[in-house]
Amino acid sequence: MAGLVQIGSQLDKQAADVFGGAAGLEATRNREREMADAAEDASAMSMAGSGAGVGAMIGSAVPGVGTVAGAAAGAITGWLGSKLHKLF
Repeated sequence: MAGLVQIGSQLDKQAADVFGGAAGLEATRNREREMADAAEDASAMSMAGSGAGVGAMIGSAVPGVGTVAGAAAGAITGWLGSKLHKLF
């Protein structure tokens, strides 16, 4: 009888190890996915910021356009570029 209890205990430990390992792999994949999403969001923000900076430089160089209007146009262009980048 003690042999059956010992075998049951070993099987229980093996099952716990397997399920614990699977949970660890899933947690790792979830973290990697979250990090990739955060990097993608940061890239889109950077592209929009760069577009705003270029737009502001152009807007300040062209009379009558204005820095704010140029920055807004550049930010929109950068944002659209980041969205189009996802499609291709």
